[in-house]
Amino acid sequence: MVTEAALILPRRLVLRILAAAQNSAPNRMGGVVGHDADGPVAFMQLRNGAPQPETQLVHASGDIQAARFGLDGRGLGLWAYVVSYPASAAEPKAEDFRNSPYPDALHLVISLSTKGVLEMRAWRRLGTEPHECVLKIKD
Repeated sequence: MVTEAALILPRRLVLRILAAAQNSAPNRMGGVVGHDADGPVAFMQLRNGAPQPETQLVHASGDIQAARFGLDGRGLGLWAYVVSYPASAAEPKAEDFRNSPYPDALHLVISLSTKGVLEMRAWRRLGTEPHECVLKIKD
C-alpha cells in the first residue's frame, strides 16, 4: 500500500497565513507560499481586485508577476497557492483551479466559517478533480 507523504508547514507560517485570511474577511484572500531546500518559509499575500471580493478572487497580472519576482529574488520556489473562503468550507471550488494563476500548484484552502477554529486544508488537482493531501503543522 502506497501512502502519500504528509506536507509540513511551520506553525509560524501557518499563523501568518491564517491571520492574513482573518484580516481580509469578509473578503476572500489569496497568496503564495515560497519554499527553499528545507521546505516552506515565506508567505506573500496578493491583492484581491474582484468586483465582489466577498465571493470572488481576482488578482491583477502585475501582482502575480510581482509575487513570482519576489519569490525568485529571495531564491525561493513556489510551494503553494493560498485561497480563503470567509463563508464556506475549506474545499476548493471548480473555479479555484480554473482561475488560479498556478492551477498545477498545491492549493491551501482556508475556511473562516468554522466555529472558533480556522480550517486549512491542502489540495492538488489530479486531472480535473481536486485531491486532498495530508497537511501537518510543525513547531
